[in-house]
Amino acid sequence: MMPPPPPQRPIRAGAVWAGIGFAVLGHLLLAGLLAAALWGTRSAFDQEIIGGGLLGQLVLFVAVVTAGTVLIVKGDRGIGIGLFIGWAAGLIVLPLIGFGLCVAMISAQ
Repeated sequence: MMPPPPPQRPIRAGAVWAGIGFAVLGHLLLAGLLAAALWGTRSAFDQEIIGGGLLGQLVLFVAVVTAGTVLIVKGDRGIGIGLFIGWAAGLIVLPLIGFGLCVAMISAQ
């Protein structure tokens, strides 16, 4: 007869917030790279920039799903869940902030 498995560790709020921070940091790094590419080219590479942004988001999504799933399966559920939450929240919130910044920059000119 096998002993019962040990109880699962509780999900710590700090770990969830850390995972959210890591995912949002990934979004911000990607946005910074795209902004640097836009600033550096100063020409009409709109489709390449959009394609690069979408490709970057796809790579970030694959990284978050892979890392989050591995962390959840290995027992560190807080950071894994936080990665998923942070990626989804960043995908919704950061474009809205970017749109607001673009409107503010256009209005200031």
